[in-house]
Amino acid sequence: MTEHGLAQARRDPATLAGYLELHIEQGPVLERERIDIGIVTAIAGSRSFRLSFDGGARHAGTTPMSARKDAALGAARLVVAVEQTVVRDFPGCVATVGDIAIEPGAFNVVPGRAQLALEFRSPDLPRLEALEAALLAAAAREASAAGLSLGVEPVGRWEPTELDRSLRGAIAEAARTVGVSTLQLVSGAGHDAQALAAVTPSGMIFVPSVGGVSHDPAEHTHWQDCVNGANVLLTTALALAGPAAERR
Repeated sequence: MTEHGLAQARRDPATLAGYLELHIEQGPVLERERIDIGIVTAIAGSRSFRLSFDGGARHAGTTPMSARKDAALGAARLVVAVEQTVVRDFPGCVATVGDIAIEPGAFNVVPGRAQLALEFRSPDLPRLEALEAALLAAAAREASAAGLSLGVEPVGRWEPTELDRSLRGAIAEAARTVGVSTLQLVSGAGHDAQALAAVTPSGMIFVPSVGGVSHDPAEHTHWQDCVNGANVLLTTALALAGPAAERR
């Protein structure tokens, strides 16, 4: 396809009634609360950083504890600080250190470098930005306390996205029609609806995940929950198709 042809393939957003997405929850809330359908109110934004603590790789047997610049110590302190900061000051947010790489990685060498993968999420932009400031300040503080230098590399950035209120109402009405229970909740995971919301009104329907497991061979959703989700999706789409057809 030529560049000109690609431009012609663009769909006019005015011709779209909306975007609906059916997905497993990927968390334990619906199963724990014994709710059939989740109506997603918003999708959390996220930030990710690669942090590097640099100290001095020295012989572990001959370097006194008081003379060390142990990069692993700074990394360990930060992992604890991340958990404490979120639990204490940012309820409803999450943060994770998902990877730690220690160099040179030997029994008898004080670690000279530690690299961490830090990610945090919130459905509220001001709180997400405040969380970013707090966690990066904690990283600088722990690096200084251990006599280390700190490198900060931004890796990923997604903004929080509120999903369309009218579509949320349509999903709720469809669930009442089908006869299933609902709960409004935030999605902590990213989805296509997060990107499509900038193009057309977007909504999401969650069905329960057994044990909250996802992206894993153990991921499972009961067949009846799949049927419930498909029925709510169909009923919502049919409800939206009527007004959309009238506009055309």
